[in-house]
Amino acid sequence: KAGIKFLIFNPASYTNRQSVDRDIVIALKEHKIDFLVLAGYMRLLTPYFIKQFPNKIINVHPSLLPSFKGADGIKDAFTYGCKQTGVTVHFVNEKMDNGPIIMQDTVKINEEDTLEILTEKIHRVEHRIYPQAVALFADNRLKIKGRCVTVLDKPNLKNDSPPPPVTRTMKLKDLL
Repeated sequence: KAGIKFLIFNPASYTNRQSVDRDIVIALKEHKIDFLVLAGYMRLLTPYFIKQFPNKIINVHPSLLPSFKGADGIKDAFTYGCKQTGVTVHFVNEKMDNGPIIMQDTVKINEEDTLEILTEKIHRVEHRIYPQAVALFADNRLKIKGRCVTVLDKPNLKNDSPPPPVTRTMKLKDLL
């Protein structure tokens, strides 16, 4: 309906993870995709894949990294008894939930909160800050130096951060 191109890659059709990632990379490059925004992609990318898009892949994580990495960040913070948790938007590198942090925001955990309530609160913050981080990236306003990401007032015209992207949208659907 929305006219968004999408491709489906079924990992069960491949003999190994590297083959899946190779085909995805080929398709992305054929469509001249400049950067990737991961949302709900609950698989680790191979080092090969990440090297094809250095500092051009961003992800959102439902905790204040470096705490509570992995798939259960909300539940882990809740059961640990944290008084606050939050959301992190970060660049993807070869380690899980480890790339340079673009943006974070906190979420207070109240005594009466259930895991479901906390999950809803986290999702509201994700839906607010992830588009902000994507816009900063698309406007070339992020400068990466080591693990530090600086938000610039004006677009970064030097070669020390990702180039301005071409505006194309592609949605990848990963069948498990």
